[in-house]
This record gives sequence, C-alpha cells and structure tokens, in this order.
Amino acid sequence: MNDAFHLQWHRWPAENPRGALVVAHGIGEHGGRYGHFVSALNGAGISVFAFDQRGHGLSPGKRGHINSWSEYRDDLAGFLALIRGREEFLSGKSRPAAPVFLFGHSMGAMVVLDFLIERPGEAAAAIVCGAPVQPAEVANPFLIFLARIFSRIWPTFTMKLGIKADQLSRDENVNKDSKDDPLNHRLISARWGTEILATIERVKNRAAEIRTPLLVLHGGADRINHPDGSRWLHDHVSSVEKKLIVYDGAHHEVHNDLCRDQVIADISEWLGPRL
Repeated sequence: MNDAFHLQWHRWPAENPRGALVVAHGIGEHGGRYGHFVSALNGAGISVFAFDQRGHGLSPGKRGHINSWSEYRDDLAGFLALIRGREEFLSGKSRPAAPVFLFGHSMGAMVVLDFLIERPGEAAAAIVCGAPVQPAEVANPFLIFLARIFSRIWPTFTMKLGIKADQLSRDENVNKDSKDDPLNHRLISARWGTEILATIERVKNRAAEIRTPLLVLHGGADRINHPDGSRWLHDHVSSVEKKLIVYDGAHHEVHNDLCRDQVIADISEWLGPRL
C-alpha cells in the first residue's frame, strides 16, 4: 500500500507561484536540507517542496531500507498528487495550474529518472544532480557481494555506506553540518543495495525512453558518483531539450558546494522559460 501521505514533507511556497519544484533527496539525508533553494527560486515565482523519503529523516521506515524500488516511485507519485491538490496550485478562473518540475539528487536522481521512464508526462521538466549512473568509490565490490547474498536471505541486513563527509562538498561547514545532523545516517540495507543496482541497469537500458526536458548537473571532482555517468546519460536520453553542466572541481553536492550560487542561478535560468 502506498503510504506517501504519511511521509514528512516540507514546503516553501512562492507568493505568486508560476511553477513548483519537487525535491527528491539522496541516500542518508532528508528534505529539510534543501531550504537554501528557497530564496532565489521563490523570487523567480517557483515554490519548492520536498519530502523525507521512507527510511529517512522524520519519515517512518527502517533507515536506508526498501523492499522494492517501486516504493520510492509510488511515494513520489503520491507526493506529486498531494502538491497538485494544494490550494496554491489549483487552476483558477484567470490562470492555469502551475507546471511541476522534479529535482533529484544522487539516489533521488535515480528515483526521478526511474519515474520519468515509468510515469512519463507527469512532470513538465526534470533536473538530476550527481546521478549514480556510474558509481565510483561507493561501489565497493565487497559491499556489492554482501548485498547480493544477504538480499535473498536477510534483506534488512544493515551495512554502512562508505561515504565520507569530505566527499560531499569543498565547504567544510557543509560537511560538518551534514555529519552533525541527527537526521542524517550512513546506513543501507542489503535489499536497498540490490534494488539500486537493478534500477541503475534498468535506467541505462531504457534511457532512450526519457523524453522529458532534462537538466543534468554533476561535480567534476565527485568521488561518489563519476561525472562520466552523467555525460553518458545526457548523450543517451531522447529529450529534445536537454543540457549538461559539469562544475569543475566541485564535489558530490554541487548545490552545497562553493559553486552553489552558480548552480541555483543555472537552475533558475533553465526553468525560467518553462514557467
């Protein structure tokens, strides 16, 4: 059963919304970390919404565990339905409903890409950041071996994902805040491991089915997910409107890196004509 409506969510509505950006966060974090998007995007008439995915933040569920990737997909669909039902997005007599855009970071990027394939046409455009199309240091062969073994016999078996704080950003304050945030974790289950590996392969095999306008962002010095994966993604989707930006020297969370102002400006500029 889809329990998306029981997940913790966050909203930063624009005064006169011309569009909405829905955020799907990465593994081990939560939607509350995206509040810094608000000022620039709200000023451009874009409301920002985020939710804590199951097993994350203040939402229920075992930390870092899912039974099937479809749970993430259904949760996102439920959240979009909730957002479209909010008063500020109802069609009025004088204007149509605002378009809804998706933003996914890391694991959230894979949630968004899978969603674009399985539920085409539900988003006006999408942005993916640090997509794990080609995992780098976190793709530890031993962890992959353990995940595949235990996923069959003990799917909730918990492992630590080998992400170090300094891999997130060149801004040490960001890294410290992430490490000290009690809502963050570094845990994954064996089933989560096999599910994301299977989803990566499915997205790569069906990338040509993606036709939604797509902005692909990646840090040039990302040690968690290799930027070549985003380059491959950009080349293989069928979107007529698509753009790739790789930020030289930036780490995994480009939206939290030293180039964050440029990243948010690039997002605002790309969304502007679509409002």
